[in-house]
Amino acid sequence: MLSKICSGRKANISNNNDLSKRAILMQIFISFLANLSVLSPKMGLGFPAILSLLMIKDEKLTEEQFSWFASITAIACPIGGVLAAFCCDKIGRKATIIVTDIISIIQWAMIAFSNESDSKLLFAELIIARVLTGISIGMCNTICSLFIRDLPSKNLWKFTHTEHFYACCGHIHNLYNREFHSASIYALSIIIFSTIACFFVPETPVYLVTKNKLYEARKALSMLHNVYKYDSKIDDEIRQIQEIRLSSSTNDESKSSAFMVIQQISGIHVIYIFAAQFVQEADVTIDEFVATAIIGIIRCVGTLLVGFISDITGRKSIAIVSTLFIFWHSRNYILLAIDSFAFHFLSDWNCWSSYSIIYNGWRSFSTKNQRTWSQNFTVICILFKLFHY
Repeated sequence: MLSKICSGRKANISNNNDLSKRAILMQIFISFLANLSVLSPKMGLGFPAILSLLMIKDEKLTEEQFSWFASITAIACPIGGVLAAFCCDKIGRKATIIVTDIISIIQWAMIAFSNESDSKLLFAELIIARVLTGISIGMCNTICSLFIRDLPSKNLWKFTHTEHFYACCGHIHNLYNREFHSASIYALSIIIFSTIACFFVPETPVYLVTKNKLYEARKALSMLHNVYKYDSKIDDEIRQIQEIRLSSSTNDESKSSAFMVIQQISGIHVIYIFAAQFVQEADVTIDEFVATAIIGIIRCVGTLLVGFISDITGRKSIAIVSTLFIFWHSRNYILLAIDSFAFHFLSDWNCWSSYSIIYNGWRSFSTKNQRTWSQNFTVICILFKLFHY
């Protein structure tokens, strides 16, 4: 697999130079460290799934309070998108990821050490934490995708554009965990580790060249290409970054927006946020938390499959298949909603198909002009995060 990638042409700037295997592994490792910041915030997105039954059953929250708890995140997501788009051009991609991690640390600490003895205080703490969750989700969606787009080789995107896979892993743990304090501590430990790891991640060359920090850009490119001595190819790449002044493609952004519209109205977010309740109401014989974890596992598998299949068949083919899956399963779910088997089948495959849509949506954004891309991304983030619930 690596040999095939090595023989492929380097994408972002220079198209004439092959990447070494060590450079490939270096870029995959760096993207892995950067994408760790997605895991903890996305665990917060599916957090209501484990609290919906526990909190209401134990009468710690009323149904109205829990409704606010579940939906306030969607209101706060656009704030995170705006903040990330502003910070990524002002303080850099790396620093913005660290800011996102710090916000996640605060919100998980508030949940982990919340006071259950006082229901009013508990509700206030959870609401504040959920607002911070929404901000961190909006920020990580923006900055992590942008960070990966700045890597030198797009041939590695199926390996490096994996934040959605990490998000699925977070959902699996959260959905299976019955005690929200332990889940919060687990998420807190992950985000602390990812914050420390980010200090070892280089700033993206595109941002450094944009800010005319050429010395730092050379160091970053040398690290990404695993070159630790003078190489004229590094200078050539920097010059080409400086010369690129192409406008972003409105057509590409329109396609990406269409992907996101389909994904949002498919109901995927409703499924994995209220998964435990849905399974319970469908009278499924297996444990509701196990069933929701199965949904997360299938989403993980689907995300990995789409990453590889889309590079073989193209994004157009996988998008058509995914859209047909959404239509067919949604139709059957309406007709067979009372059937527990239909619920499992349709929910699981709806997760897979709709997630391939959102995966392709993020990957389809134009990278011809990084500044225009990040500004347009802010608007799109605001529009689509409002439809999460």
